[in-house]
Amino acid sequence: MKIKSTYTNKSSQLVEQVYFDGDDLTGNLDEKDYGGCHAFCFYGDKLVLVNHPKQGWFPPGGGMEEGETFEQTTEREVREETNRSE
Repeated sequence: MKIKSTYTNKSSQLVEQVYFDGDDLTGNLDEKDYGGCHAFCFYGDKLVLVNHPKQGWFPPGGGMEEGETFEQTTEREVREETNRSE
């Protein structure tokens, strides 16, 4: 499943978000330059969200570091933002 949405960020720029459902995330990506990712994580039947002081509640995620894959970015951001070590 693929879900597209757009929103206006704090700098009044229009941002397009694309959500993918599946295990092979890279197979769904085109040649655009992506700067980060978010993960929809579940703990039992509950959706995990992170409260950002200025932005509100969002799925854990963030920017890619140089040389990272989407999988590496997702794993790192989820660990960092949820304080999980595994």
